[in-house]
Amino acid sequence: MAGKKATCPRFEIHVSEYPAKSGPANALDFEARMVGKHPLDQTGHMGIVSADIDENGRYSVSAAFVKPAYQRCGVGTKLYTAAAQWGCERGFRLRSDTQRSIDSDSFWRKQVSKGRAACVESAAERYITKSTVINRGGCAQYELVCPVTDLSGRPRRATRSRRPRSRRGAGRSRSSSRR
Repeated sequence: MAGKKATCPRFEIHVSEYPAKSGPANALDFEARMVGKHPLDQTGHMGIVSADIDENGRYSVSAAFVKPAYQRCGVGTKLYTAAAQWGCERGFRLRSDTQRSIDSDSFWRKQVSKGRAACVESAAERYITKSTVINRGGCAQYELVCPVTDLSGRPRRATRSRRPRSRRGAGRSRSSSRR
């Protein structure tokens, strides 16, 4: 099913930083929470992307999950966008995890096809389970390009001036106006 579901609730992204002993935060959680109440889930939790900064200064996704009821609602994309923007603002580029689900890997491949990410480390595939593959597609890790504005696949609306429709002259027939 392409596009958003009709039952997708509105949501906000909340960031939790877990500081290191020195320097920037070394672990972050980006959580999607519903705005208001929704009959499917009273907790409000819709999904999460966790990211870490390692000792070499690499900023990578360590976990990503969206509840099945909220998949195809743009939750995962908004979470990745928030994580990437946080990193870009602090001089880091968000990298993928090496163990990616099919959904996560398709997100990263879409970003590569749109010129927003690149494979920064290639390697051979290794299967863990049917849904998780290490180095899926021969790429061990992808990296997003900064600055990040919107990672969704939605086309941007072109801004164009609207001209008022011309009115046909009074007394003219349709056939005479088509010359």
